[in-house]
Amino acid sequence: MIKFLARLALAAAMGAAAGAANAAGGVSVTQREASAITAGMSIADVRRAIGRPASDVQYRHEPGPVWLYHVTDAIDPVYLEISFGKDGKVVNVSQYVDPRAYTGK
Repeated sequence: MIKFLARLALAAAMGAAAGAANAAGGVSVTQREASAITAGMSIADVRRAIGRPASDVQYRHEPGPVWLYHVTDAIDPVYLEISFGKDGKVVNVSQYVDPRAYTGK
């Protein structure tokens, strides 16, 4: 029984460490981390603050890249969207609910 509990504790610790490593490395953020991103920050500032994005896209109508992150502690499946200008500075920060959560697509 003690060996089982030790293995269970080890598995839980490894899972927690993997989750923390994923958050620190980017892809997903908490609401608190998302609120730290403000207009005027550089691409390097954002990468240092919250890591690499889950998606890095360039829309035709946008002057710079748009980075998307998964927000992990939101009630609904939420994305953080950070839009950069031509100069590599944040011009807009917004969050939106993943529409697939309600359309089934």
